[in-house]
Amino acid sequence: MIGAVSNAWIALLGDITEIHLSSIIQVENKALWQELTDTEKYDMRSSPNCVIKHTAILMKYGMYLYQSLQYSSIKVAASQGWSGAVCAWIGIRDDRLNNVVYVEEFAKPDTPYSVYRYSVTTDNTKYIAAAILHALYAGHLKVLQYLPDIDVSKLFHHVFPDARVPIKFIRKLIYIPTEELMLNGNLREQLDRIGHALLMWLPVTGIQKLVTEARQKDDENVIHYVMKLLRIDRGD
Repeated sequence: MIGAVSNAWIALLGDITEIHLSSIIQVENKALWQELTDTEKYDMRSSPNCVIKHTAILMKYGMYLYQSLQYSSIKVAASQGWSGAVCAWIGIRDDRLNNVVYVEEFAKPDTPYSVYRYSVTTDNTKYIAAAILHALYAGHLKVLQYLPDIDVSKLFHHVFPDARVPIKFIRKLIYIPTEELMLNGNLREQLDRIGHALLMWLPVTGIQKLVTEARQKDDENVIHYVMKLLRIDRGD
């Protein structure tokens, strides 16, 4: 189990605990790393979760390894539903996630790879799209409220490399918990756009397989949803 100090730092990244950073706001990453016990350092370095392991690497060695760890950390954090980690690794500052200190530290003038961004750029579009799709695939809709609503179609092949979309993914586009809609008023429209773009990306055989699976499972809602999105493309 990671100790209290490292848990506090990880809370910033991953929503893993309810501990906040108030006690260590002025402590830089490397300084904090030196405060950890050998057991705490070992627990972080050997964690099966790459978000925690990569955090340990940055704390120990600094930011020059950041870019090589970024993409995999974002995917795993999104799949876990860790909004703070997703935004921190992308470079999105959000006061709601208590990640301002983390991002500002990485934005110091002498930092070679700044992650301090206020707007969507060509550099981070891929990471945002990956986070949206992996969070959605895992059912963590809460993550989307912290991310810009962008076109994710260029990352479909990363999530569906064989161009086969499981019916459970379409169901996640259809069935949205009420509390998520209350937190994110744009969510319904965003998911419909993703669903439409996904059907436009899929080959005809992929759509046919999806509809066939829905019929085999007597899932009329999925069939209706797919047909509705296809009619939008035809302008019906």
